[in-house]
Amino acid sequence: MEGSSTGIRPDFQRKKEGLIKEAIAAVDQLVINVNTLNHHLEALAAIGYQFKQTAHLWSTFHDSINAEDDEEAITLAEDEKDSLGFSLGSLEVEDLVDEVDIIFNSRMLSS
Repeated sequence: MEGSSTGIRPDFQRKKEGLIKEAIAAVDQLVINVNTLNHHLEALAAIGYQFKQTAHLWSTFHDSINAEDDEEAITLAEDEKDSLGFSLGSLEVEDLVDEVDIIFNSRMLSS
């Protein structure tokens, strides 16, 4: 009986060492992949930072255009209320402008 248990023991040790080597190789590959991911994320952050001023400029331009459009829509709604005797609902116009902004921004983010 002792001979059979000693025969099993080295086989178990060999398989154990093989599995440990595989686990070490997998962890090493994981570290390499995480470092690569980190490098790519840092590169993306750097690229994004380069566009910060441009994005701020466009954001300011967009906000000023929206402010002018909102003022025009409210003025038109008030003019039509005065001429027709009822309100077209400036809130509806503002909601429509907001929905268009959301659609535009979602398309810009997806491209």
